[in-house]
Amino acid sequence: MRIILRIFAIVIWCEIIRTIVFIWRFSRLGGLAALMRGIFGATTIIGWLLILAVGPFAATQLWRLRESGRKASLLLAVYAFSYYLAGVLFFREPGAELSPILVAVAGNALFSALLLSPPARRACLASKADGVSR
Repeated sequence: MRIILRIFAIVIWCEIIRTIVFIWRFSRLGGLAALMRGIFGATTIIGWLLILAVGPFAATQLWRLRESGRKASLLLAVYAFSYYLAGVLFFREPGAELSPILVAVAGNALFSALLLSPPARRACLASKADGVSR
């Protein structure tokens, strides 16, 4: 379980970098103003802020197998799951490809379930009990 949690920490760092690059590209093309209109744009920006504000803490603490990292990572995963699920149910444009959205929904559901699992809790609580940063 420890290896899986550390792999997830790396995935979070990759998502942070991907988000920074995406925001930079999006702003260069002048798309931020258009995005700020509507509920979907607002939820997108909230998601960006979450990954940029909470993501580094979540990834670092999850790497250290800390309970705070597990909970912060769970927050990010549940938000992403909800965001993509709402996107597919309520905001999907006609003709938009469904498979990448469903992969994101399934991936974040799996990530959330794993973070909620007893083995993940034990791995993070054992680190606290040992007083060791692994």
